[in-house]
Amino acid sequence: MASLFPTFDDAWHQVSNLKLSLRAGISVRRQHFRGELWYVIQDPFANQFYRVRPAAYRFLIRLGRDRTVDEVWEERLKADGDEAPGQGEVIHLLGQLYQANLIQADLPGDSERLFQRQSERKQRELRGKLVSILFIRIPLINPDLFLKRTLSLFRWAMSWFGWLLWFIAGIVAAKLIFDHWEAFRDETQSVLSFRNLGWLYIGAALIKVVHEFGHSYVCRHYGGQVTVMGVMLLVFTPLPYMDASSSWGFSRRKQRIHVAAAGMIVELFVAFLAVMVWANTGAGVVHSIAYNMVFVASIATFLFNINPLLRFDGYYILSDLLDYPNLHQNATAQARHLVDRYLFGLKTSLPPTDKRVEQTWLIVFFIASSIYKFLLFTGIILFIADKFLVLGFILAIVGMITWLLVPTVKAVNGLLTGPRLATVRRRAIAVGIGVPILMIVLLGIIPMPNHGRADGVVMAERYSDIFTEVDGRLAEILVPSGEVVEAGQPLLRLESQELDLALESEKLRLKEAKVREQMVVEEELAQVHFLKKWADAIGLRVADLENRREKLVIRAPHRGRWIAPNVHELSQVWLPRGLAVGRVVDESDYYFSAIVTQTKSHYLFEQGAEELIRRPELRLRGQAKEVIPVSTLQIIPADRKYLPSTALGMLGGGDVAVSSDPNSGGRKTNEPVFEVRADIEPEQEAVVLQHELSGVVRMRLHDEPYLWQWVRKGRQLLQERYRI
Repeated sequence: MASLFPTFDDAWHQVSNLKLSLRAGISVRRQHFRGELWYVIQDPFANQFYRVRPAAYRFLIRLGRDRTVDEVWEERLKADGDEAPGQGEVIHLLGQLYQANLIQADLPGDSERLFQRQSERKQRELRGKLVSILFIRIPLINPDLFLKRTLSLFRWAMSWFGWLLWFIAGIVAAKLIFDHWEAFRDETQSVLSFRNLGWLYIGAALIKVVHEFGHSYVCRHYGGQVTVMGVMLLVFTPLPYMDASSSWGFSRRKQRIHVAAAGMIVELFVAFLAVMVWANTGAGVVHSIAYNMVFVASIATFLFNINPLLRFDGYYILSDLLDYPNLHQNATAQARHLVDRYLFGLKTSLPPTDKRVEQTWLIVFFIASSIYKFLLFTGIILFIADKFLVLGFILAIVGMITWLLVPTVKAVNGLLTGPRLATVRRRAIAVGIGVPILMIVLLGIIPMPNHGRADGVVMAERYSDIFTEVDGRLAEILVPSGEVVEAGQPLLRLESQELDLALESEKLRLKEAKVREQMVVEEELAQVHFLKKWADAIGLRVADLENRREKLVIRAPHRGRWIAPNVHELSQVWLPRGLAVGRVVDESDYYFSAIVTQTKSHYLFEQGAEELIRRPELRLRGQAKEVIPVSTLQIIPADRKYLPSTALGMLGGGDVAVSSDPNSGGRKTNEPVFEVRADIEPEQEAVVLQHELSGVVRMRLHDEPYLWQWVRKGRQLLQERYRI
């Protein structure tokens, strides 16, 4: 690391004659990172840690009020040779320790400056909390004495017996979830309902309590101190937290990883127990709280705790596994170095590491972390806005101020007055002005390719759903599913003893009526007329029963492929009238029916829409590599309330909101939609067309700058989700 800093520095005269010393009360520990020895300086009052090389540490401990910085540096240069810190590294190191309030100087008023620097540090921490407004921490009490006295009660959990119990509980919980998967999945649908929010908060609070105590007891077990317990406002939701960061000073990596993972380990153990409670209780308070604890533990572990892209447990575990502390700070420093070195032309800018491989994955980590934070916080804001619109908008405004406006102001201030860019001020200002202008030109002025897309399904021009027209038991499957059938060909044969008996009975009654009519044919005319009408009525009844008997044989209405994949499951089952048993699809001609919601239909009805929609392309699910050309594209001007297929609605896995009424079959939309029909004639032999096979049609629109495309999509999102 010493090679990154110059041996001689032009700014050395600013510190060479100072008489400095490390502040009393700090502690120092030895740690090994990647086989190299480092010294960790701990500030016990601020609970902060600083890592220095052995040569730099030997320089620091020799500082005193009786000699200058230059005298100490000359001494170490002779003693350590090439390992001695250069003047640039000394300036950098002293600046960091001074800002951290760990250096005392033999200067008038230095005691006052100590308090001033402490105040400035507190202000920086406050600004950091405002920037991280979704994760504000409020310290309250010191729990260290309580943890020390009660530690003996939980030492068994950190032994082999505790691990064995954890694994057994995990296996039992997994088995219970597997056995009750349908009920477990169904309860997920209502976990975010308004009536469940109270139970959800209680479950989250209980899980968070055991999580934090897990960190704290393991930290205390290895000799660390936990001096802060308070409340964290996680997305404005008060939850407990404890500060176990003293584990960062542990010399053994295994201990640091154990402390970082302890919260998740204990949290999952409690979740395992909650699964057992949930599976063995009926609907009620205990059942609801147990389920919510399981839900919170799984979501929190995946989105926050185990994810290394956020500065939670997974981040510190990854840092220790890589043996690379301060991963986030170094990734940010690497990104800043690239900007300073290659955009601003600052030749003296130094990366946090001299290894190219490390520089590469530091910048990869920085980019991935930034993207994940943006997506996560955007998702949180949208989720809150879905439940509480005003609060969501307030949070969005605050987020824009803290994540966009404040960094922009700081960047502008650094460009104009920052000492770091003093030697390249003109170029930095030129780049600072030129890059935004270039971005505005590229995104807001230059037309870029613009596309519209719509989900849809392949539809046969002629198809018929086959329903049972009479009640009966499925006695025989005459044609297996998948076969091509002709018009009138029998598909299924039902049988009904009740219908047969009724038909025989009516035939006997008809025969009786005919006999009686013949017996009185020469008697009174009125009686003959009555018997004739009676015989005719019975004849109609017999004809109706015979017609119904014929319908026991289900026939194909036209030529096509008989599709009934589940019909074998109905063998010998009593089928009620009106039950759908299959479909006959004529495969000679297909078209693609795409659905466009009202919020995204702006391009369908603009002037010259037919010319606007150019070069449509169709891709089908499972055949995305094949682009199917579209011969004609027809916009149906009338809105419709029913989807062509349930696959396009939310109940069938699509994106269109549909009515929850079971009688609608999952096809009735909550709002009118528009249909776009595409005539398709695939030339590729590899393309397989099937009725109701889903896909996406992509349409080339007039070119438009990306900025205006994004603005429109944002407006569509607000209109679709919040009716704004």
